[in-house]
Amino acid sequence: MFRVLTRKKGNGICMFNTSMKNLWAIINKHNIHSSKNLLILPLCLSLLLLLFTPNLINIKPVSAPNIIHVPADFQTIQEAIDYATNGDTIEVDAGIYYEHIFINKSITLQGANATTTIIDGASNGTILTLEASNIYITGFTIRNAGTTYSAIASERDRGTNTRHTITNNIIMTSQYGIYLAYSNQNTITNNTISNNFLSGIYLNSADRNDILSNAITESPYGMRLLYSTGNTISGNTISKTSYGIYISDLSTDNIVTLNTVSGQTSGIYVSSDNNIVDHNTITDSAYGIYFFDCTTGTINYNTLTNNSYGIRIYMLTLTTTSHTITNNKAIFNDWAIELTRSIDNTFTGNWLQNNTYGIYLSSSPFNTLYHNNFIQNIMQVYTNADNYWNMSGEGNYWSDYQGEDSDGNGIGDTSYPIIPCYDYHPLMDTWSEHDISIENVTISTNETYFGLTVNITVTVKNKGKITGSETFTLTIKYNSTIIETKQIENLAAGETQTIIFGWNTTEIAIGNYTIKAEASIVPDEHNTDNNFFIDGTIKIKILGDVNGDGAVDKYDFSDFAAAYGSSVGNPNYNVQCDFDADGDVDKYDFGTFAGNYGASA
Repeated sequence: MFRVLTRKKGNGICMFNTSMKNLWAIINKHNIHSSKNLLILPLCLSLLLLLFTPNLINIKPVSAPNIIHVPADFQTIQEAIDYATNGDTIEVDAGIYYEHIFINKSITLQGANATTTIIDGASNGTILTLEASNIYITGFTIRNAGTTYSAIASERDRGTNTRHTITNNIIMTSQYGIYLAYSNQNTITNNTISNNFLSGIYLNSADRNDILSNAITESPYGMRLLYSTGNTISGNTISKTSYGIYISDLSTDNIVTLNTVSGQTSGIYVSSDNNIVDHNTITDSAYGIYFFDCTTGTINYNTLTNNSYGIRIYMLTLTTTSHTITNNKAIFNDWAIELTRSIDNTFTGNWLQNNTYGIYLSSSPFNTLYHNNFIQNIMQVYTNADNYWNMSGEGNYWSDYQGEDSDGNGIGDTSYPIIPCYDYHPLMDTWSEHDISIENVTISTNETYFGLTVNITVTVKNKGKITGSETFTLTIKYNSTIIETKQIENLAAGETQTIIFGWNTTEIAIGNYTIKAEASIVPDEHNTDNNFFIDGTIKIKILGDVNGDGAVDKYDFSDFAAAYGSSVGNPNYNVQCDFDADGDVDKYDFGTFAGNYGASA
C-alpha cells in the first residue's frame, strides 16, 4: 500500500491511496492487455511509471512514521490529524489555534513551546477529545473549553482509550483540566494546571494511572477520583484549592505520596477504603489529611504544619476500623491528630510538637498508641475512653514527664497519667526511627593567632531506633561560612563516630567567630533539633597579641617575658606565647614577637 501526496495550488494536499494489486485489477477490468488494445498498454504502463516517479511525487509507506507540520503542511491541527496515520508526529508551530480537536489515531501531538503554542476552545466545547490509545500530547497551552467542557477528555465509550501521555502542557480555564473516564494506564506528568472551574484533574472509573509532578492551583478540586483504583499520585504541588486531592466513591488501593499541598479546605480527603497516604507535606489547611467514614487506610511519614487539623479520622457511627498512623510529624496545628467514633487503630512513631492538642480522641476507645512523641503541646492528650498507651513494655515520650529512671533502662519508674488511662511505661528520651545527633563539638583553643590551624572535634551518633545504618554529610562552619564538609558513611544504629576537622586560619580576618556543626537530615528524620550544635566563640588574634586586646604592646611583652624560657609542663608556660607551637617559649618566639611589636587589629 502507498500513500501518494501531490501539492495542490494554494493550500492543501491532494491524496491518492492505491496498491500495485489494485492497479493490475484496473488493467484487467478494462482488458487493456487484449490484442486489440496492445497499443494502449504501453501508454498505461508509462502513465503508471510516471505516477510513481519519486522526482514528481512524494511516496510514503503507510507503516513508516511521518512528521507533519502545522501550518506548513496543513493550516489546522485537525486537518493534520485527519491526514496522519498511527505513529505519526504532528509538530505545531507557535501561534493561537481556535479548534476543537478529535484524535482517533495513536499519534504524537507536539507544540513548539507550551507558552507560545496555544489551542483555544473559545469557551464552547472540549478542546482535545482522545478517541484512540497511545496518544502523546506535549508542549501546548490548552485553554478556554468553557465552564461545562474539558481541556482534554479521554473516555472509553469513544473506543479503546488507554496509555496516553500528557506532559509539559499548560492547561487552564475549563471545567476540567484533564478528564479521564474508563481510561486506564495513562501518564500525566509535569503539567501546569490552573484556574479550572471544577477540577484540575478528574478521574472517573479510571485505573492504574500515574499522575506525577504536576503543578495545580486555583480550582475547587486539585484532583478528584471517583470509582478509580490503583492510581499513583506522586510529586505534585497543589495550592489554593478547596480540596487538594479528593478520593471517594469506592476508589481503593491508590497511593498518594510525596505531594506538597497548601492552602486548602482539605489537603487530602479520603472517603474510600484501603488507600495509602505517605510522605506528603501539607500546610495552611483546615484539614491536612481527612479520612471520612472509611474503615481501612494507611497514613505514614507525612509532615503537617499550621493546619486546623493535621490528621482527622471521622466515623459517622462508632465503628471498628483498622487505620495505621505511623511516623507522621505534626507541628503548630490546632489538633495534630483527632479521632471521632473510631476503634482499633494503631498510632506509632508520630512526632507531635507545639500543637494545641497532641491527640484528641472523641468517643474512640481501644486504640493502641506507643512510641509516639508528645512535645510541648498545650494539651498533650484528650480522651474520654479507654485506650492502650504502651506495647511490649514501652510507651510514649512526654516532654512534661517528671519521673525518674533509677535503673537507666530508658523507661520511667512511674506512670504518666492520661485520664482515664495511664502510660505505664513512659520513655525517657524521644523515639524516632531515624535520628542523627551531634553529641559534642570541641575546639582545640578558644584563642589562636592568625594563620595557625585550629582542630575542631565533632562526635555524632545514630540514635535511630530501627536496625540499619545512615549516610549523611557533616559540615563545620565559622559563623555562616563553611570550613569543611565530610561524608559520614554507614553509621550503624546506636553507634558514635568522632571526626576531626582542621581549620586553617591563614585567610581569616582578625575577630571573634562562632563555630557550628550541622548534620544533614536523613530521610524520614523527625527530630532535627539535634542535627545542629553550636560550640561557642573563638578569637583570631594578631600574632603576638598575647592578652587579646587587639594590639601587640608593652602589656603583651610583660606576659611574654614571664613565660620566656618555659616549656610545656612548666608552671609559667603560656601557650599564647608559644607562637610557633613547638612546646617551648624561646628565642624564635621572641623574634616573632619583636617583628610584630606595635601592630594592632
